[in-house]
Amino acid sequence: MTNGRKQDDNFWSMGDTLAKTASPAGSQQFAADAMRALRARDIARAVRSASTAIELEPTNPLANLTLALANEMSGKLADAQRHYAEVLKQTPDSVPALIGLGRLKLNERKGVEALAALTRAVHLEPDNVDARHLLARTYGLLLRFEESVAAFEIVNGKRPNNPEILAGYARALGNAGRTAEALDTYRKAAALNPNDDAVQQGMASILIDIGKSDEAAALLRKAIALKPTRPGPYEQLARLGMLNAAELEAARKHASSPKTAPLDAASFKIAVGTALLRREKYAEAFVFLSEANAERDRERTYDPRRVSAMVEAVKDAMAEVDRPAPGPNVDRPLFIMGMPRSGTTLVEQIFARHSKVFPGGERAVGGEMRRRLQVTHQSFRHALRGLTPEAMEALRRHYFAGLPAAAALAERVTDKLPDNIWNLPLLRKLFPAARILICRRHPLDTCWSIFEQGFGPQVPYASNLGHIANHIAAQDQIIQKWLAEDQGLSREVLYEEVVQRFPESVQALIEFAGLGWEEACLSFTESDRAVRTASATQVRRGIYTSSMGRWRNFAEQLRPQQMFLAQQIEAHEQKLQTLGLSAA
Repeated sequence: MTNGRKQDDNFWSMGDTLAKTASPAGSQQFAADAMRALRARDIARAVRSASTAIELEPTNPLANLTLALANEMSGKLADAQRHYAEVLKQTPDSVPALIGLGRLKLNERKGVEALAALTRAVHLEPDNVDARHLLARTYGLLLRFEESVAAFEIVNGKRPNNPEILAGYARALGNAGRTAEALDTYRKAAALNPNDDAVQQGMASILIDIGKSDEAAALLRKAIALKPTRPGPYEQLARLGMLNAAELEAARKHASSPKTAPLDAASFKIAVGTALLRREKYAEAFVFLSEANAERDRERTYDPRRVSAMVEAVKDAMAEVDRPAPGPNVDRPLFIMGMPRSGTTLVEQIFARHSKVFPGGERAVGGEMRRRLQVTHQSFRHALRGLTPEAMEALRRHYFAGLPAAAALAERVTDKLPDNIWNLPLLRKLFPAARILICRRHPLDTCWSIFEQGFGPQVPYASNLGHIANHIAAQDQIIQKWLAEDQGLSREVLYEEVVQRFPESVQALIEFAGLGWEEACLSFTESDRAVRTASATQVRRGIYTSSMGRWRNFAEQLRPQQMFLAQQIEAHEQKLQTLGLSAA
């Protein structure tokens, strides 16, 4: 399978869920032979026999299912998906086909589609461990971390002491902010399988999140020793500033080796480029980072025209929002948004130190609610117009449902998903008195910081400087209109102002959120809270201004973006000048 997992024997009992149809005898014989070959891991024979069965009977469910599995094992994923779809067309309740389709969608990071298939599979077979395991992972992909934890707990109960399941459970616990439990679970997985490099790397990630870099580095080096060809530990060491000369040279060799898969080579190049940045070898670093991002960009889809249409839809939907005048009442959600790398993590960490704030992290529920509404309406604005008071109350309950019990005791719950920019009209409709913080940073610093970070496919524009600039300009259109119409309830937070006038900025933010002052908010680096974002290492360093103006090291390479974003750059620099602040 594409996820490298060996299926247990129960998985192969798949014919029982297929429709009992009257098939030509030859077709059934070839289909049965194909299944026997697949169970024996004889992929070539399975493909031959299943293909012959389908030639005799194109809709034969068992033959299509066998061919789907064989194609998936061979990496022919488009063919596998086509045959899974054919099985489900003939037999909608085929659990193996639902699991296979869900697994493919999960590996493609299409969480909503994976969720639909796997939820159906679990409904049909509640005791199917494979279906529940994949469902738990899908919840994690969708950032529904508490649901992911709950699903993993069921799987772990059905198959205890399975190191792979324990590792997934640990990852879910870490994403949910349950750091101590996550570390304990990773250690159990490591005890069962001490040679699993992914478990060592997983433990290291948790330690990075809570600021224990030295311990994390030791585990990352153990992971490298176990599997030198896996790029993740090199990349994490580079981001920690701990990739030594020998490891840097090894990463270079793996990056250029013809044996290294293209996307792994890209990750190695990110590691090399990041390490070279630390050594101030900017020209060479740019080459490695550009090559890495070019490879990743080939695997991603970013459509500027679609983004432009989304901008217009959001601006149009703003007309359906009634904004009350600011007053003493403040709704519980505190939204922190903006482009990635614009200071959203820093701002949330400040609030996380307040005794009356629950840090909710990056919650995908806003976008999930918007997409569900738009499915049945002709436009975002039309969807908002059709919301009844009862529907809005149901959505509010849904918004809070995925939070831990501790959140119910807090006066404010932060939600720092950068992409909530696209959900602004819906969020304001549901929470009329919520305070919204929109983080802004010099456009070229934002552009470069995203490009060098090496974000995964969940940020489809992040591997292309032109796409990043387009996204900054697109969001700027929404932000300008929103701030003009939401005065008093939304506030722009300039990254440069926070780092240059930290105490005053923090006091202003706490006051804006309707909270009493607490001195602890000034010492956000002392928090033991796990930071599960790309800024995890930076926020542990405290306040520093060296991140300002870093784009100037790449001024020539960023000239096209500088021209494209000229209007946004001028506006940002003018704000800083008015405040008497430096832009670099």
